[in-house]
Amino acid sequence: MQMGVRSVVGFSLHAGEAEPWDPFLRRWEGGRAGEDVVYGLVEVSAGPPKQVAEIVWQAVDETFQRTPPSITRVLRDALSAAHESLLEFSGRGWQAGMTLVTVRGGEIYFAWVAPSSVSLSLQEGGLDRGLVAAIEHGEPLATLGGPSRPEPYLATEHVIDIRSILLSWRSLDKLTTDDALDPLLATGGENASQSLYRLAVGEKNFAALIVDIGEQDGGSAAPW
Repeated sequence: MQMGVRSVVGFSLHAGEAEPWDPFLRRWEGGRAGEDVVYGLVEVSAGPPKQVAEIVWQAVDETFQRTPPSITRVLRDALSAAHESLLEFSGRGWQAGMTLVTVRGGEIYFAWVAPSSVSLSLQEGGLDRGLVAAIEHGEPLATLGGPSRPEPYLATEHVIDIRSILLSWRSLDKLTTDDALDPLLATGGENASQSLYRLAVGEKNFAALIVDIGEQDGGSAAPW
């Protein structure tokens, strides 16, 4: 047995209406052996949310149809492609952030451009929200489609250290606290997602995605 993705659950709220994934969440399968699975969340900061999300996802889809030499390269290329696509609408001021995550063997790979929110529920207990926050507390960051070219951020974490991963819109900060979020994630992805939905039901646009980490059969994925 090895540690890997046990379950993935999430929801999108668009114009006050709930959907399981659309329009702010995505899942891709690929890699040289078709064994990598990448999960993504887009947070729209300016422009019509559904249209902006569709532009971002189309750029990512096209990137993932190619075969870059590494998983880090494909994640970086996907974020850069999304920026270039939104730049075509720069006159309208459409902007967004995006977070991508995948698990390969004993590592979890993250890639993001602000705005982004990542919460890690730890195997030993507790919540770690410093992955993105440590960077965003510095200078204002460039967004996808913004006037400054964003530099995609990449990070890795050990699978064995993480119980679950929560990707969400940053408005989560006004819906709950870290002290309440940690035990909520400990209940498992399905229960946690339902609880988050109840908290966010008054939001016009919002998304959350929970990746539970656990034991699974099989070997590590082939290089992307």
